[in-house]
Amino acid sequence: MSPDKLRDYRNWYDLNAEQVLTAVQNTQGGWATVFPKGIPCWASRLRNYFNVTPKFLMRYDSQREGTNYYKHLVKRSLMEWHALHGAVYKDKQNRDWLQMATAAAIYHYSGENNNRKKVAAYIKPQMMMPIFKLISPDGTGGSRELVLTNPKGWIFGDSTVAEVCEWKYLRNRVVLQEPYEGSYNYAETITSGYDEHVKADVDTHREWPGFYINPDPDSALKDRGFPERDGRGALLFEQVKYISPAVNASPKRTNIIPRSLAASHLPPMADPDTW
Repeated sequence: MSPDKLRDYRNWYDLNAEQVLTAVQNTQGGWATVFPKGIPCWASRLRNYFNVTPKFLMRYDSQREGTNYYKHLVKRSLMEWHALHGAVYKDKQNRDWLQMATAAAIYHYSGENNNRKKVAAYIKPQMMMPIFKLISPDGTGGSRELVLTNPKGWIFGDSTVAEVCEWKYLRNRVVLQEPYEGSYNYAETITSGYDEHVKADVDTHREWPGFYINPDPDSALKDRGFPERDGRGALLFEQVKYISPAVNASPKRTNIIPRSLAASHLPPMADPDTW
């Protein structure tokens, strides 16, 4: 499918998320070519149709970790170098997941996102952070994103998500509560650059309840068909501009997540105020 056709959401109706993602992966320049003038509102609302939620992760050994780290670090200016922690994992589908630096996680736990919070996150070691943030570049210039709670021990939490060459079950630690959940990025910092990430994923983010239309986080991309309308019954393809909650948000989320599978809130032990 050509970039012109991908740009029109009505051409997504008969496709699933895997088919759209494959078409973008086969497009030179990826999402930046599909949306050269910026991410329209409907695409931002539907971004998590391209996200995935792994149940298990395993950390690479030091040799493979270094190889995969530099393979994904396409952009290497100051901001990109400081975006990553260094640990690299893989899931059961052999997708690489890179642990982000603590400063990259400030939007995913409670507290006003002011300079004080940013500085505190920058200087804190991971073991003193309430959550982990990981990203997985997908060949489009964008990335999948995963946010996990960091259970606190007697004094500190963990520094890494899993041990070297050992699989660890993590599904029960996945944060799915708005606005702290991980969300798909149309322009990943380490592959597209920090400025592009801000334009595509930070400036287009809204904390309006019901803004994001999310699929079942455990469903396969091939099983995710795209809705024609949002929860209010409004046509999504017409929502190009970011206007207001009354126009660009649904009264409630369209998916139902079993509470047994969802870390639907940050537990008290993961509250940054208690660290």
